[in-house]
Amino acid sequence: MNPFNKSGKLEVTGPMLYATGFAFVMMIVLTMISSLWIAMTDMDEAGPLLTLCIHGAALFLAGASAGRKIGSKGWYYGMICGLLYSLILILIAFLAYDSGLHLYSLLLVVCACSCGMLGGMIGVNVRK
Repeated sequence: MNPFNKSGKLEVTGPMLYATGFAFVMMIVLTMISSLWIAMTDMDEAGPLLTLCIHGAALFLAGASAGRKIGSKGWYYGMICGLLYSLILILIAFLAYDSGLHLYSLLLVVCACSCGMLGGMIGVNVRK
């Protein structure tokens, strides 16, 4: 599958959109599981660390899914998936909560791209 159109520009289609949607679904599922865990135990909320772990796990699974579907350059497509995911989250935070760009936004982008890359590399190798 060639994600580039004839003009050489990247098109985000097929497996990329599927992986990004899969990341959001996994984020919702992992958030619900962690919320139940916190509610049923006397565990305290860990703050941004728990949030980054949830985003990282969701993007690792999404990157692996994209890598398996595309079959090559898993690190690249995982990183693109992580970048797209983090930009959507930053846009939602900006529009819904009037949040600006700060250090946590940069940390989210770096974590998202790293976890997506790692998942993409593993996804390509699991396919073979």
